[in-house]
Amino acid sequence: MNWDAPLNLRPCCVNLRHKMMYVDPRQATPGLVDDGSDSRVFVCLLTQAVLGPDDEPVAPSLCDSPGRACFHGAGSAPEPVRPTISAPPARYSAGA
Repeated sequence: MNWDAPLNLRPCCVNLRHKMMYVDPRQATPGLVDDGSDSRVFVCLLTQAVLGPDDEPVAPSLCDSPGRACFHGAGSAPEPVRPTISAPPARYSAGA
Protein backbone atom coordinates (compact mmCIF):
# COMPACT_ATOMS: atom_id res chain seq x y z
CA MET A 1 0.00 0.00 0.00
CA ASN A 2 1.31 3.42 -0.90
CA TRP A 3 0.82 5.51 2.25
CA ASP A 4 2.32 8.53 0.48
CA ALA A 5 -0.32 8.59 -2.27
CA PRO A 6 -2.30 11.82 -2.23
CA LEU A 7 -5.90 11.66 -1.07
CA ASN A 8 -8.85 13.44 -2.61
CA LEU A 9 -10.82 14.09 0.60
CA ARG A 10 -14.18 15.75 0.07
CA PRO A 11 -17.08 16.57 2.40
CA CYS A 12 -19.93 14.09 2.53
CA CYS A 13 -22.50 12.64 4.91
CA VAL A 14 -20.97 11.47 8.20
CA ASN A 15 -22.72 8.12 7.71
CA LEU A 16 -20.85 7.25 4.49
CA ARG A 17 -18.17 4.58 4.99
CA HIS A 18 -15.68 2.49 3.02
CA LYS A 19 -13.21 -0.09 4.26
CA MET A 20 -10.12 2.12 3.91
CA MET A 21 -11.57 4.36 6.64
CA TYR A 22 -10.77 1.51 9.07
CA VAL A 23 -7.27 0.82 7.70
CA ASP A 24 -5.74 4.17 6.76
CA PRO A 25 -5.79 6.71 9.63
CA ARG A 26 -5.65 9.57 7.09
CA GLN A 27 -9.12 8.51 5.93
CA ALA A 28 -10.69 7.92 9.34
CA THR A 29 -12.57 11.23 9.67
CA PRO A 30 -16.36 10.84 9.35
CA GLY A 31 -17.73 13.54 7.08
CA LEU A 32 -14.66 13.48 4.83
CA VAL A 33 -14.17 10.71 2.31
CA ASP A 34 -11.58 9.88 -0.33
CA ASP A 35 -13.27 9.24 -3.65
CA GLY A 36 -10.06 8.60 -5.57
CA SER A 37 -10.90 4.98 -6.39
CA ASP A 38 -13.23 3.78 -9.13
CA SER A 39 -13.59 0.36 -7.50
CA ARG A 40 -14.28 1.38 -3.90
CA VAL A 41 -17.51 0.14 -2.35
CA PHE A 42 -19.31 2.66 -0.15
CA VAL A 43 -21.87 1.74 2.50
CA CYS A 44 -24.25 3.71 4.70
CA LEU A 45 -23.63 3.43 8.42
CA LEU A 46 -27.37 3.65 9.08
CA THR A 47 -28.32 0.74 6.84
CA GLN A 48 -25.02 -1.18 6.66
CA ALA A 49 -25.69 -1.51 2.93
CA VAL A 50 -24.95 0.14 -0.40
CA LEU A 51 -28.38 1.81 -0.22
CA GLY A 52 -29.24 4.57 2.23
CA PRO A 53 -32.41 4.80 4.36
CA ASP A 54 -34.13 6.35 1.34
CA ASP A 55 -33.33 3.23 -0.76
CA GLU A 56 -31.00 5.23 -3.01
CA PRO A 57 -27.36 4.25 -3.72
CA VAL A 58 -24.62 5.77 -1.57
CA ALA A 59 -21.41 7.34 -2.89
CA PRO A 60 -19.48 10.56 -2.23
CA SER A 61 -21.13 12.34 -5.15
CA LEU A 62 -24.59 11.21 -3.99
CA CYS A 63 -24.15 11.84 -0.25
CA ASP A 64 -22.57 15.28 -0.30
CA SER A 65 -25.42 17.70 0.29
CA PRO A 66 -28.39 18.39 2.55
CA GLY A 67 -30.63 17.85 -0.49
CA ARG A 68 -30.90 14.21 0.54
CA ALA A 69 -33.29 13.61 3.46
CA CYS A 70 -30.92 11.23 5.26
CA PHE A 71 -27.88 13.55 4.95
CA HIS A 72 -26.00 14.51 8.12
CA GLY A 73 -23.05 16.83 7.67
CA ALA A 74 -20.06 17.08 9.98
CA GLY A 75 -21.05 18.69 13.25
CA SER A 76 -24.69 17.66 13.02
CA ALA A 77 -25.92 14.84 15.18
CA PRO A 78 -27.51 12.05 13.16
CA GLU A 79 -30.93 10.90 14.21
CA PRO A 80 -30.79 7.63 16.10
CA VAL A 81 -31.94 4.58 14.19
CA ARG A 82 -34.86 3.01 15.99
CA PRO A 83 -35.60 -0.59 15.10
CA THR A 84 -39.16 -1.54 14.37
CA ILE A 85 -40.40 -4.04 16.92
CA SER A 86 -43.51 -5.97 16.13
CA ALA A 87 -45.88 -7.44 18.69
CA PRO A 88 -45.00 -10.99 19.80
CA PRO A 89 -47.09 -13.85 18.46
CA ALA A 90 -50.28 -14.52 20.43
CA ARG A 91 -48.86 -17.74 21.91
CA TYR A 92 -46.27 -15.64 23.79
CA SER A 93 -48.62 -13.03 25.20
CA ALA A 94 -49.21 -12.80 28.95
CA GLY A 95 -51.75 -15.23 30.33
CA ALA A 96 -51.43 -17.72 27.48
